[in-house]
Amino acid sequence: MRLVSLCPSLTELLHDLGVADEVVGRTKFCVHPAPWVEGIEKVGGTKNPKLERIIALAPDLVFMNEEENRAEDARALREAGVAVHSSMPRTAGDTAEMVRSIAGAIGRR
Repeated sequence: MRLVSLCPSLTELLHDLGVADEVVGRTKFCVHPAPWVEGIEKVGGTKNPKLERIIALAPDLVFMNEEENRAEDARALREAGVAVHSSMPRTAGDTAEMVRSIAGAIGRR
């Protein structure tokens, strides 16, 4: 899979779930775990992602957070035919469910 993460905590989660080699785009704020992230293309910030560049990377899935990222960017990516996984956990239970949902989306347990 080709994955893009537009939220630092989700970038770290993708690494921890074992798909580090599948992440092809990240924000300039996604700086952990170093030095792994240094080899991944920066696609702007959390509030101003370079949508054209993300689309050009041809990701299978873009990970976003409803607090960190803008709804209009998620909408624009979806309208361009890019699959988006958006989350907004508010409790520990929500966070556990988010991790399970992301793991399932990338074929991990």
